[in-house]
Amino acid sequence: MGRRRPFAGENQLVFKSFNAGTDNTYLSLPSGHTTAAFSVSTVLAAYSDNLAWKTFCYGSAVLVGAARIYHDRHWLSDVFLGGMIGYHVGKFVSNQDHRTYGESSARRFRPIISAQGVGLSFSF
Repeated sequence: MGRRRPFAGENQLVFKSFNAGTDNTYLSLPSGHTTAAFSVSTVLAAYSDNLAWKTFCYGSAVLVGAARIYHDRHWLSDVFLGGMIGYHVGKFVSNQDHRTYGESSARRFRPIISAQGVGLSFSF
């Protein structure tokens, strides 16, 4: 949307709309990495009843956003907006799938943790 990234200066209120150049200095709002992380995490968490798995999914997405802030690529508001967009896109996708296949569908993702290793179980 034309917002200047943190590494490019100290003022987060500088906008340069329609920046068509190859320079990504003015492509801070919203955070695309955080949007993608939250949309995938929301869809994966929707197919599990396991609280630990949901915590892992959303925790990973939060870490992606925190890394974007830590490395001076985005402001907090960029990450927040990206997270909200990603969460709502993920909810939309998972709701469409539930409508298509029904709430009682056996499709689930379950983590497997045993003495032999760690893995995922996919039921369709």
